[in-house]
Amino acid sequence: MAIYLFSDDNYFAVGLNGLIRKENMTLCAYGWEKWEPHFVYRQIFPGDILLLDGSSEKFIKKSLCFPLNQQLAKIFIFYDNRKKLIPAFSCWSHGARSMNLESLGITLDRLHQQATLQSYHPGLLTRRESQIIGLICRSFPIYRIAQELSVSIKTISNHKNNALRKLGVGSINELLI
Repeated sequence: MAIYLFSDDNYFAVGLNGLIRKENMTLCAYGWEKWEPHFVYRQIFPGDILLLDGSSEKFIKKSLCFPLNQQLAKIFIFYDNRKKLIPAFSCWSHGARSMNLESLGITLDRLHQQATLQSYHPGLLTRRESQIIGLICRSFPIYRIAQELSVSIKTISNHKNNALRKLGVGSINELLI
């Protein structure tokens, strides 16, 4: 069993690595740029633990564009106390980035002992909704997305609104902030 952290916050990664070492475990830390299908499918195995830094904008962009695989690993999402976790991701095990050593140890033990892997269902986005939200999060204008996908602006708007409703947020800004 391996423990992986995906975060662009180097200070958080170093601090978490120190805490995990005290539990006699090893942490492999990566930036969000590594969260790609070819890396994840080659490196992560069933039973591994993924610790995801949910406080960054990249977490939402990456996890919507390449969803967390339900058969892949045991997942824990860290969130920022000031920002909270958007409702769609609250189905996963999660906790504040500021958790203490004792809480972290208990969390890792629970994840390690967890018999079944968690299911992925952030609002059950369709493939098209996920694609459109991903493009919007990458700052593509709606008219350009409609052009690229050969559909009307109204269709893009409907997919966007359905996805935001499923994710439990009112706007793209709320999703990214």
